[in-house]
Amino acid sequence: VPREQYEFPDFPFETVPRGMLPNGGQTHKYICAYADHHKLIPHIRLNTAVVALKERSGQKGWVFQLGEGGAEEFDFAVIANGMYSQEVFMPAWTEKRGEFDGTIIHSSQYLTPDIARGKKVLVIGSAKSAIDIAVDTAKVSGSPPTLLFRGAHWCTPLKLFGIIPYQHIFLSRFGQALVSWYKGPWPVGAPRIHTILSYILFPLMWLPFRAVEVVF
Repeated sequence: VPREQYEFPDFPFETVPRGMLPNGGQTHKYICAYADHHKLIPHIRLNTAVVALKERSGQKGWVFQLGEGGAEEFDFAVIANGMYSQEVFMPAWTEKRGEFDGTIIHSSQYLTPDIARGKKVLVIGSAKSAIDIAVDTAKVSGSPPTLLFRGAHWCTPLKLFGIIPYQHIFLSRFGQALVSWYKGPWPVGAPRIHTILSYILFPLMWLPFRAVEVVF
């Protein structure tokens, strides 16, 4: 993911060149630097279970019931449990190995390409994690990795025509406007003018989207 998607507006991600993709370690250092710069560390408490969350009585805010006992009150509550907070789902067929004696892992368990060094690799899926793993393991695997999927996924190169970073087009207000004019406004509740423009400009937008399909 480009650094711009992890960057706080008031704290530039200067350790990674613009347009480049920071790794996990670089992102972690950036977030720690942000917390240190804004003196947030004294206000952060980790390894604390919240067993219940209730609205304040008579005023806005929330009461946090803590697993260690007691409660604390705050004006706002942000629930950010992340996409990897749940138990890893593995299909039942992964338990029926037959004669296969290799390693089967979930994408969230892939931490280093060393696990694929010199081996034959099969990646199931065609979304972001699958493609990232296939590209990463190709550097060390015994043969080119194989992608197995039900339907093809439209992949975008890091640079359009080898020049323009893709996020400058697709992750900008201009790119969002192109999609809105072509596919209609999203999410529901957009200004009515967006809906009108999507009907008027649809024929005009059809041409650049066909061109994009040809290029990619």
